[in-house]
Amino acid sequence: MVVAGGTGVSPVRGVVNELAKMDNARDKYVIVGFRSPSDMLFRDDLKVWDEKLNLTLTVDGAPEGYTGNIGLVTKYIADLPLTDPSSAKAVVVGPPPMMKFTIIELQKKGFKDENIIVSHERKMCCGLGKCGHCRVNSTYICLDGPVFNYAEAKYLID
Repeated sequence: MVVAGGTGVSPVRGVVNELAKMDNARDKYVIVGFRSPSDMLFRDDLKVWDEKLNLTLTVDGAPEGYTGNIGLVTKYIADLPLTDPSSAKAVVVGPPPMMKFTIIELQKKGFKDENIIVSHERKMCCGLGKCGHCRVNSTYICLDGPVFNYAEAKYLID
């Protein structure tokens, strides 16, 4: 499963493209959310993902006449028909509040913390471990990450 919001779709685009190539691609869930229809990124990719994967595309708010899904990405997690959430894996990238509440919903579904992958790219500055802006406790996000499983990431609070 991949859950991404806004510009957080960019770093997972390659992952989703690879999932779409798999033989069992229809068994892979992708939930992508944007602020509005005009903010949607990778429109051509979204069409391909919709054909090949189990895609839920949603917007936070939409103009009158919009016929797609409306609501936060977290709204669509509870209804996913997962056969074994305890062994399922999820990649979550987006704004911090979206990531926080997505993780809560995934945990409610039975996902294990070590099977939830998150990105802390937003905390990086120099990318070399020199400036120290990304340091949380003894972890340098730019050197030790920026991708972590949630079992580690939940302690990276700044």
